[in-house]
Amino acid sequence: MRLIRAAASYKVPKQFGRRKIAIADFEKLMPDAADGPSNLADNEHQVILYYAWLTFKDDKHPQADKAKALCHAIAPNSKYGKLTTP
Repeated sequence: MRLIRAAASYKVPKQFGRRKIAIADFEKLMPDAADGPSNLADNEHQVILYYAWLTFKDDKHPQADKAKALCHAIAPNSKYGKLTTP
């Protein structure tokens, strides 16, 4: 649920004040997506990291580059891996 709320909040124009919610949600989700094995599939890890990167990048968040690099490293030839090519 947090991923859905985070991704939806990221897309809402900044003047509605939802960006803080997206950032807080991705800050909670990113460690789960970044830290090794879990019950998530690789593409699920990448979805979290990709949208975290987009959200963080727009807000100049210090973890933006890390989210992008981790997303790419999981599967460089996947859809999200190609979107995060260094």
